[in-house]
Parts: sequence; C-alpha cells; structure tokens
Amino acid sequence: MKDDAVNSWSERITALGNAFATAHKQLRKLSADPFEVVGCFNSVRQVLQDVGIDHNKALDALLPALESECIRLQAEFWGLLTQACGSRGWEVVGSTNRRMIKKAVFVSLEGNSVKMEGAPGPCTPFVPSFMPMLARVLEEAEASEPELKTFLGVLAKAYDVLPRSGSECSLEAVYRHCLLESQKPNFWRAPSPTSFVVLSRPAFRYRISEILRLGLVTSDSRAVALGTTTMSKDSWEIYSPGEQRVVIAGRFSLTRMGGDSGH
Repeated sequence: MKDDAVNSWSERITALGNAFATAHKQLRKLSADPFEVVGCFNSVRQVLQDVGIDHNKALDALLPALESECIRLQAEFWGLLTQACGSRGWEVVGSTNRRMIKKAVFVSLEGNSVKMEGAPGPCTPFVPSFMPMLARVLEEAEASEPELKTFLGVLAKAYDVLPRSGSECSLEAVYRHCLLESQKPNFWRAPSPTSFVVLSRPAFRYRISEILRLGLVTSDSRAVALGTTTMSKDSWEIYSPGEQRVVIAGRFSLTRMGGDSGH
C-alpha cells in the first residue's frame, strides 16, 4: 500500500512538472502576433487545468487586453493591408472582405482568419506576419515584359490547338494547356515533383491582365480578347485594365489587329 501511495504522488508530481515545463516552453516563445498569443494562452491554460491548476490569474489579467488588440487588428485589417501594399507599389482592388492584390491574388477575411490563394492554409489578420507570405505568392506570379511576350506565344499555341466555338475557346482549357506547355521536355521523360514547372492561377491571372494592359500582340499580330461564360466552373475573375475593375471571364480568343479572329 505504501508503494502504491508513493507511486501515486510520484506520478502527480511528474505530471505537474511536465505541465509547467510545457507552459514555460510555450510562453518563452511567444509570437508578435496577438492572435497567436491568445491561442498560446488558451493552450497553456488548458495544460495547467488538466493537472488541477485552475487559478491562472496572471493569464486571466492579460487576455482581455490581447483580445481587444485582436478585435482592433481584425477591424483595421484592410486599411493596414492596403497601407502595407501601397508602400510596396501593390494595388489593392475591391471594397468587400475579398480583394485582389496586384492583379494576381485574392485575399479574403473571414472572422479572424485570412485566406489567400497559393498559401498552404489560413493565417491571422496580423499584417506584419501576413506580408511575407503575400510577397512569396506575388513573386511567383510576377513576370517581366520579355517573359510576358514568351507567355503570349504559349497562349497562342494553346489557342491554336484547342477546340473552339467560333473564334472563342474555354479560358480554363487555355490555362490547363498552358500548364502542360510550360513543362520542360525532361519532365515528360521522367515526371517528378521536383522538375514540375508551376503555373499558378494567380500567375496566369496576372499575365493575362498585364498582356492586356501593355497591349502586347503575338508575332502574327493577334491580340488577346476575353469573353463571358454561363459555365461557372470555367469562369475566371481577372482584372480588366480597360474597365479598371475585376471582371468575370470564361472565353478566350486571339483577334487580329485588322479585326479578323483566329487564323
């Protein structure tokens, strides 16, 4: 019986020690992001409560201030993001909780969760932490004018081989064919994730918008034209430089400068 009592106290002391060690480790590595700090505090509170420690007065005193800061940052997210993007020359288009950054990527705010195309998962509305992730996605999407001219050749190849209704073909089909055309010959001989050339949807969207803005034409003087579609699965949201707003496009064509379409 004595050994059982010793073992019981030993297990409880070990559990307490482990709980304090976990709490100490988490609290020593706090993020600058108050949303993450609130999550950390709640995790620590749960760890301590699991071993019978219910009175976390120090944490209870700090939480209201942290939660208030989170509410402020969530309310001011778009203003702070627009300011941060503006300092880098990135245009923010839209006025709702879903906006386009630099004619390439859509960002949405849902409660205290921010979602972005090309990101592995949601993040918090803490702009200093969000900006590096946004920069990485935009870096992959951007293209120089020479790169845009090369891409326009890829668009022409896709357009010329895809089935068309009149002069138009599916914009979604063009994207998928461009993705295939972007692969190097070695990829098809020995396909592997490391040799796969990524053409993200933000990158495709950005390239179409920039080709339209710059008025680039193919080597045989054909210009990109977009049309609408009733097929929602084929629709794209693309920034139209001519209309200076985001439009819904689903059809793609190359039109000769003289007015004739296709070949």
